[in-house]
Amino acid sequence: SDVGGELFLRYLYFFDDPAEYMLTLGFFERIAVFLLIIIFWERILEFVPDGRILLNISVIYFSSFFALSSIDVLADRVPLLFVFAIWILLPTLAIIESRVRPYMAAILLPLAFLKIYLSTQDDVASYENHIFGISSFEERKRMVLLHNSK
Repeated sequence: SDVGGELFLRYLYFFDDPAEYMLTLGFFERIAVFLLIIIFWERILEFVPDGRILLNISVIYFSSFFALSSIDVLADRVPLLFVFAIWILLPTLAIIESRVRPYMAAILLPLAFLKIYLSTQDDVASYENHIFGISSFEERKRMVLLHNSK
């Protein structure tokens, strides 16, 4: 039996298509947020107690994503361990008094709404409720299997 060939194909599965992590909306969003955090590093430390820990964790988040972008599974999962720092630092950036605050809002708000809109366009992520009707288990299962086969 060709055990080595099968194992090698499984290994290659994790290096599927790194192009999806390159020049996408998420890539530009991460760059923009990373630059804002670096630019306002000192101001964040004034507002957030123990902010240095969060800033260091955010650097780990960005570095792990960019370093692991060629391995789909790792690029998806490892940064999730550190994303909580971004959830705390972004609102901090919004409350910092600065002359560039309106520009940050003009960039970050449309990015946030666009990200929410794009992330819910999948059939699997569609929202259903009892008022407008819901799909049966079999219909949802078929949609998920069709989505996973792509």
